[in-house]
Amino acid sequence: MKKVLTIVAVGLLAVSSSFAQGTVNFAGGTTKVSTSATLGGAGTLIAGNTSSTPNYYFALFFSTTTANVNGSTAALGGSTTGYAFQTTGQGWTFSQDYATNTTTAGRFSSAVADANGITTVSGLAGGAAAYFTVVGWSSNIGSTVANLQSFLAGTEQVTGTAYVGESAVSGLITTGAGLGTPAALFGAAPAIPGWQLVTTVATPEPSSIALGAMGVASLLAFRRKKA
Repeated sequence: MKKVLTIVAVGLLAVSSSFAQGTVNFAGGTTKVSTSATLGGAGTLIAGNTSSTPNYYFALFFSTTTANVNGSTAALGGSTTGYAFQTTGQGWTFSQDYATNTTTAGRFSSAVADANGITTVSGLAGGAAAYFTVVGWSSNIGSTVANLQSFLAGTEQVTGTAYVGESAVSGLITTGAGLGTPAALFGAAPAIPGWQLVTTVATPEPSSIALGAMGVASLLAFRRKKA
């Protein structure tokens, strides 16, 4: 009877683990994030939080099929295109997990982690292997990926310097499952190394450019008429 109960218990644990969401751990590792005027340029470690409002936001993306973003595995920063959330049909999924920097410069942790630092990767089964990348941006852009998309499209203006960057793509990482230890998201390979958030100027949308051109033309016409 005891043997039967043991088999049943193991079976139930296996079933529950198979339906559980995959888990990762943001903390630890050697990864640090810095801000820079140019990608690969001299960087300054991002400041820690000084209030309940984060200075930076981060969004986690994963893919079980694609080991690159738009053909590249390298970090990206300062651009208005080429990020994981701008891909179509490449298999990258937004996990809906945000992370904010901690009080330690250059480090950050998941805003939805539990007391043990475990973050659930929404949409990814426990024990599943996936590639990961993280997109980060300064809080003056907004708190969501939608805000970031609007900014990069030139339809949302910001006050102050805006920083945007995407980490390199990780190697294949097997997520934690059930009661298992969560996978380390940052640090030594295959985890994600450090990267930079780079000064970014959004490209104005075509309508804004047209309006600006019309304004310049009107000003020149007014000056000619006055002369």
